[in-house]
Amino acid sequence: MLCAETIGPHHCLTLALRVPAVGTLDPLQEGGVTMSASSAVPHNPLGWDDAFLAKYDTIVFDCDGVIWRGNHFLPGMVETLKKLVSLGKTVVYCSNNSTKSRKDFVDKFASAGVPVARSHVYSSSSTIASLLLATPGFDAAAHKVFTIGFTGLREELRERGIQVVDSNDVAPPSLGMAGLSAAAPDPAVRAVVVGLDPSMTYTKAAYATILLLERDCLFFATNRDRTFPGARRTLPGAGSCVAMVAAAASREPTVAGKPSQAMFAAIAADHGAAPTRTLMVGDRLDTDIAFAAAAGMDSLLVYTGVTDRTAFERAYTADALPAQHRPTYTAEAACVLAGIPPRPFVPPTSADGSPIGPETASVGVAALPAKL
Repeated sequence: MLCAETIGPHHCLTLALRVPAVGTLDPLQEGGVTMSASSAVPHNPLGWDDAFLAKYDTIVFDCDGVIWRGNHFLPGMVETLKKLVSLGKTVVYCSNNSTKSRKDFVDKFASAGVPVARSHVYSSSSTIASLLLATPGFDAAAHKVFTIGFTGLREELRERGIQVVDSNDVAPPSLGMAGLSAAAPDPAVRAVVVGLDPSMTYTKAAYATILLLERDCLFFATNRDRTFPGARRTLPGAGSCVAMVAAAASREPTVAGKPSQAMFAAIAADHGAAPTRTLMVGDRLDTDIAFAAAAGMDSLLVYTGVTDRTAFERAYTADALPAQHRPTYTAEAACVLAGIPPRPFVPPTSADGSPIGPETASVGVAALPAKL
């Protein structure tokens, strides 16, 4: 074990990443980090440490699989967010979840007693609205957008003055093959936007394909996340819906969500976030960690979402991961940032043992990082 009083807790953190040893979190132990030579993976090199947190002015959190799962906040996260704000950190939320509007996010935080301003929430839905309005050839006053997705996506677009054609209205399952053959889409539709849609159907994908092939419409996707962490299991994500349309139309969409840099550009502009003074906290390697790498931020990978720790460590020690999927730090849960010991998440159940609350759309999947 390397003693914190010998080289200091901050140097312990650095050394944990540069020698074939693993830093194991023990928030109850002075220094927060125990060193072991049992693995080459830098697992949990974090604990409650003033010197570590002093490195960052801004902390960017993914939400699903990091702060909550489904409708339920993960253990210790409410306290963690409040602690970081009390320390003067700029805390912002950057989610690929297109099913919620920013108001929905703010209301969800408020339900747990965490006040969050809308200006601190960045979603793929709000970002796609900004991308559309900045796209040459798209005129919000004259053009419409065909959408596949949840209410939150449509709300964000309409709030920015964008006219929406809802796939539920013009491409219901009852339309059938004959209806698709006879369909005459609104000529004002200039763009197709696809997000997570639990009621995704062949007719919706077919209608979108008609617009892309025959009208040469602009093509946007909220994100390409293949799956998302529901409250109790991993479920297909927006990327699964996007893939169906992309394959049929032989087109690749402009993507709003992570790892695209559109959201970080907005965070930097709105909050003055400097990449070298910003920490990204996420559960998915091909979105959250790649997002951080592209922006030049440090990153913390947590295992409360879709990344399997065993698979991650196997790929990490085998040097089997691309550079953009290599996090700066790993931890069992994000609550370690406030020195709170991670606890297992157990979704609440009713008296008869049945689950409380539906599976709600979240976002965050993983690839795997390699040796740092």
